[in-house]
Amino acid sequence: MDQTLIDKLTRPLRSRTPVKAAREVDPLTLSTVWHGLQRICREMRRVIERTSQSYLISQLKDISVGIWDGEGHTVAIPVGLATQFVGGKFSVRYILNEYRNNVYPGDIFLANDPYNGYSCHPPDWGFFRPIFHQGKVAFWTLARAHVEDTGAAFPGAYFSDPYDIHSEGILIPGVKVVEKGKEQRDILRLIWNNVRLAEGVKIDCYAMIAATEVAHNRLTELVGRYGIKTVMNCIAVMQQRTERAVRACIKEMKDGTYYGESSTDDDGYELDVPVTVRCEATIKGDELTIDFSKSDKQRRGFINSSYPSTYSIAVAGAILFLDPALADYHNEGTMRALDIIAPEGLVVNAKYPAPMGGAPVNVGHNIIEAVMMAMSEALPGRAAAGWGRRYGQYIYGTNPRTGGLYIMPGYHAEGGAGAVAGYDGYQGAASIGTLGEISRPNTEDVEIKYPWKVISREFRMDSSGAGKWRGGPG
Repeated sequence: MDQTLIDKLTRPLRSRTPVKAAREVDPLTLSTVWHGLQRICREMRRVIERTSQSYLISQLKDISVGIWDGEGHTVAIPVGLATQFVGGKFSVRYILNEYRNNVYPGDIFLANDPYNGYSCHPPDWGFFRPIFHQGKVAFWTLARAHVEDTGAAFPGAYFSDPYDIHSEGILIPGVKVVEKGKEQRDILRLIWNNVRLAEGVKIDCYAMIAATEVAHNRLTELVGRYGIKTVMNCIAVMQQRTERAVRACIKEMKDGTYYGESSTDDDGYELDVPVTVRCEATIKGDELTIDFSKSDKQRRGFINSSYPSTYSIAVAGAILFLDPALADYHNEGTMRALDIIAPEGLVVNAKYPAPMGGAPVNVGHNIIEAVMMAMSEALPGRAAAGWGRRYGQYIYGTNPRTGGLYIMPGYHAEGGAGAVAGYDGYQGAASIGTLGEISRPNTEDVEIKYPWKVISREFRMDSSGAGKWRGGPG
């Protein structure tokens, strides 16, 4: 993604004047509406968890949801995977640019292409739904999750030697799969015909579509109760308050430029040649600039990151050093105080057709580690020790019980979290790129779904990092 496009997609869009809006909203209504928006997102997430058949989604919780206003401002993004939960606005704005005069009530769009749709990587499929009020788009909702297969050269879409991103499966560039409430069956048939385990992928997709339907119903109820003017005023005020609070946090930090870096062993193709992400975090007054310009160039292997994914992870890393009381209040206002620089052609903003299948769990983790290292210099009292790295593997084969293919995405929360000042790290935290959102799977579910028997699962003795506050065991 070149800088001109980045500037276009990240610049603040016009919104209602917060000062005027603030005079028209009482505190009780403001709090009720805001927490109502957060509750809608949590209900969306719960719907996906409870209706998906996928091990990755229902057990490991590889999910993100969110709400944006009609112009793509971020309204509500409850905690999710760092690589997904902020970057959804890029996909919303992509669809706005592509379909601005061709969006109708009942439409649903699907995107998984990092280059044309701004997904994180091909296995993350996102369903976007516009929500109308009086003939105009008032909101966009997103339900995104990691599907079992994308039709790549090998089952599961994770392999280290793709020729280019087209080797990583079908690429869906933000197309309508439902128009005016009617499924586009030809498009859906084409998609199902290009993935393995199509019935399972189909179930997961309908789970995400159902989540957007829930959001549509709940947002319609919210607007019906308070009126569109009041709801939009509340959103404008919350964005203003969040921006003010974030800027106040940054202003308390010492001005300067701070450095951090993190490396992965290799790109999966050229072995034993490390790939390094380098970060300079510059604090100036109440603004924070995170610059990855000195990072390595993009690689032949599957670890390259897209700019939207890098942006999301970097913002998540910065949020860790803000006031924890803001945890439930991040929105577009947070991002107005942050500037993320990642020149095109680097491993943090790769050019087409670089593969990106393994980006979130490789360079994605390096990005947040580099940001944390840099920010720890600026705010030592909030520094965190390193987390356990990703322990994962894709295992696939023939299930002797059924005679059919199975794909086991072994992305497990087995490592420990690093300690922070005053607190021990917690166990079963996966890796820092997940912010602890990946769950440990249920043993009974593993044994039912896969031709395996779990003999034991236990922590290694003395595996915690020693110190006044110790790291979590693995």
